Amino acid sequence: MKYYKELGYNGNFGDVIHVKVDDIKPTSHVKINTECPMCKKEHRIQYCDYYKQQHTLCNSCATTYFNTKNNVCIYCGKKATKIFDGHYYCSKHTEHMKKYGKCLATTCCDLNEISYENDYAILHVRGSDQIDIALVKIDLNAVDYVKHIHWLYSKTDGFIVSKDNIKLHRYLYRNLIGDIECNYILFKNNDMYDMRYKNLIQSNEKTFRLFSDNNTDIDGIFIKDNLQVGIIDDTHYKLLNIRDLKDIESNRKPIIVEVGENGCWNCISHSQHPDGYVYVYSGKKKIKLHKRVLEIKLGRELKVNNDELTRHMCDNPQCCNPDHLIIGNSQENHDDMVSRGRGYWQNHTGYFKWYEREGSKQKKQPKPLLTEEIIINIYKDALQNCIPYRQLDKKYGVGRGVSSNIANKKTYKNITENIDVIDNRHILDNTKKEDYIMVKNLKDGNLYTNREITDLTGINRETVRNIVNDTWTYSYKDIKNYNDKFIGDGSGVIYYMDIEYDTIVDGVGFRNTVYCAKCNLHCNGCHNPQSHNIKNGKPSSVNNLAKLLLENGNDITFSGGECSLQAKAFIKLAQMLKNENRNIWLYSGHTYEELIGDSVTSKLLNLVDVLVDGRFENDLRNTDLLFKGSSNQRIIDLNETRKAGEVVLWRR
Repeated sequence: MKYYKELGYNGNFGDVIHVKVDDIKPTSHVKINTECPMCKKEHRIQYCDYYKQQHTLCNSCATTYFNTKNNVCIYCGKKATKIFDGHYYCSKHTEHMKKYGKCLATTCCDLNEISYENDYAILHVRGSDQIDIALVKIDLNAVDYVKHIHWLYSKTDGFIVSKDNIKLHRYLYRNLIGDIECNYILFKNNDMYDMRYKNLIQSNEKTFRLFSDNNTDIDGIFIKDNLQVGIIDDTHYKLLNIRDLKDIESNRKPIIVEVGENGCWNCISHSQHPDGYVYVYSGKKKIKLHKRVLEIKLGRELKVNNDELTRHMCDNPQCCNPDHLIIGNSQENHDDMVSRGRGYWQNHTGYFKWYEREGSKQKKQPKPLLTEEIIINIYKDALQNCIPYRQLDKKYGVGRGVSSNIANKKTYKNITENIDVIDNRHILDNTKKEDYIMVKNLKDGNLYTNREITDLTGINRETVRNIVNDTWTYSYKDIKNYNDKFIGDGSGVIYYMDIEYDTIVDGVGFRNTVYCAKCNLHCNGCHNPQSHNIKNGKPSSVNNLAKLLLENGNDITFSGGECSLQAKAFIKLAQMLKNENRNIWLYSGHTYEELIGDSVTSKLLNLVDVLVDGRFENDLRNTDLLFKGSSNQRIIDLNETRKAGEVVLWRR
C-alpha cells in the first residue's frame, strides 16, 4: 500500500481500490484484461509480464510471432526448413499441415482426429507414426463422448479401446442409451468399425436369448461330428462343447452361429478379427474357432510341427461348420488359393506364377498376363539398349521385378530363348569409364567425401560409394586396364579447363591463370559456358598443377568455372604457391559475405590477396571496367580487409 499511497491513492490493507493501468506496480502479479492485437481476442495477462515483454499478445500469437521472427518452427521450436501458409515449420510439421491441416502431437487426444461426413463423423485412430490404423464411423451426437479420450487400436482382438481398456463400442452404446448394465454389444453388418447407433445391438434386448448364460433358450440338442449343437431357432445355433467346463462356469460369452448361404455357420457372438477369422478363449489361450471345431471333429489336437492346418472348403474364414472343414498342410492350402484365384499375383499384371516354371507337373497352363510383343520389347530394351529394370517396369506398367525376370529368362523363357539379341549389359561404355576414373581421381588424397563427389560430378551416390569401396559391378572386370588413367599422387586432384600464361586481363601485371571446371551459377552471357560441366575438364594432381603454374615468375589467378566448388584442392594449391611468394587473385560468382561464411571457402580466402566477387550480370556489362565484367562485381583487397575487419575495395 505504501507504493500506491505515494501515488495519491487512499485505502487500508485488504481494501479494493481502483488504480490506473499506468500506475500499477511493475512487479505486481495482478491480471489485467486486454485485447490481442493479432487475433483481436480478449485475454488476461499479468501486469508484471506485460511490463517485461512490452506487448499484449496472447500466448499462441506470441509464439507464432517470435518463432517466425527467429525462423524456427512455430509448433515445436525446432529449426524451420519450410514456410507453409505464411508461417515457419520444421519438415515434420510441414507434412502434418499438408496432410491434416494442423500439427499433430504424439500424445493425448490429438492422435484421434475427427472428420465429418454428411450425417456421421469419422474417428481417426492413429499410431505414434501418425498413420491411420482404423477409421471408425460414429454418430454426430457421439462426438462429445469420445473427443476427450485417447483411443487406441488393440492388437489382441482388433477392437478400439482406451488406455483403461474400455471398448469404444460399449462405451458409446452405454452413453447413448444411458444403460450401464448392458454386457454384450453386437454389430448388425459385421463391420466392427461402424459404431453408429443403428449398427449396434444390445444383447439384453432383441438377442437376449442368444446370449443367456443358461440353456433355457435351447429347443433341442444334436450331435454333429462330436460337436454338441444347441438349436435356438432355424437359423441360430449355440456351440456347447467348444470350451472346457471351467470356461463355461466362468460365464464367458456363449458362442452363437448363424446359418448363412451355402450352409456356412457364421459366428455372430464374437467379432471378426482383421485377418478374417474368429477367435475365442479356451482357458487362458486364444484360439481360432474353426480350428477348435476341427479338433473336436477329429478327436485330437492338430500337430502344427507336422504341418497340419485347417482348410476351408467354402473359402469363408468366418465359417465353423464341421462339414466345411478338413485337415491339410501348407502345400494343399496353397493349391486351394491358386485354384480359386485368391493369389495376389493372379490379379496383378506381370506377377510370376509358380506353376509356370519349366518342368511343373501342372497340366493346365494359364494364359500369359503379358502379350508376346511386350515381353520381346522388354527383353530387347534390357539387353540391347541397357535400360535399367526399374525404368522398364514403369515404362511397360508391370510389377517390380518383372523386367528383371524376363531379361534373365526366369519367366517366359519359351518366348525369349529363340530371340537373337546381343547382350550389351556388361559392356562398359565410355560414360561409365569416365565416371569410374573421375571418382577415383577426386578421391585421391581423401580431400572430398562421397557426398561432395556426388555434388561435384552428378553421379549417383550409391555408385560413388561402390566405386570408392571397389564393389562396383564393373570395377574389376572391365576397368582393371585403366589404371594408367589415374593421375592422383596423394596430393589431391583438380579438374581444370586450361592454363593461360602471361595474361594481363585477370589481374595486375603478367599472370598465369588457371580456369577450373564446374560451375553451378550459369550466369547469363557467361564467357566460358563449357566450364559448367566438370566432365569437360581435364584432371591434374595438385603437385603437377603447381609446377605448371610456377614455370615462370608470374603471379597467379584462379578463375573458372567456380573455384569454390573445388575449394579443398585449391587450398592445397594456394599453400604451395604462397610458399613461393606468389600473389593470388581469385574470381568467384559468390559474394565475399557468402564465401567468408563457409568454413571451407573462408580458409581459401585467407590465402588469397585479391577477390573479384559477384555474379556476372549481362545487363550491367561494361567493357571499360578494369579486371571485371559487370558493374555489380567488386574487387576486394583481402589483405586490407583482414586488417580493417570490414570490406576494403582494391585500389590500383
